[in-house]
Amino acid sequence: EMENVFFSGTFGGELLSLAAANEVIDRYIQANVTIQLFEFGEKLASELSLLLNDSQLNGALEISGHPSWSFLTWKSTSSVTADELKTYFAQLMYEEGVLILSSHNISLAHSEKLIKKALNVYSRVFGKIQDGLASGNLKDKLKVKPLLPIFKVR
Repeated sequence: EMENVFFSGTFGGELLSLAAANEVIDRYIQANVTIQLFEFGEKLASELSLLLNDSQLNGALEISGHPSWSFLTWKSTSSVTADELKTYFAQLMYEEGVLILSSHNISLAHSEKLIKKALNVYSRVFGKIQDGLASGNLKDKLKVKPLLPIFKVR
């Protein structure tokens, strides 16, 4: 079909990109990918909400956004800042082998087994955060300086 198409050196690969995108969209539709991503994200969010209630951290952590791409927003408490909480959370999650900072980006690689594993880690981590807040020594448990945002709203 290239004989019928103007081919530019600048945007020459664009037809290939469009064809690839079209194929991906077709496969997403055929396999109901968006529904699967929504369901995995919804399960994670609902189970996480239960864990937040159980650990009494729902005043310090809020989950928002679409189930397939949700955000973790830490809030300051009377004893620690949101940045200190976020840093301690990341530190504990990394120690457990879960790389996360502030969002869940659900993909087809997230199986029921993986989500269950993540929720087990969350349960342990939330318990440690709750203990640190209750004892008042959460700041002392930080192994690094608190993470700070690169950009700030003026």
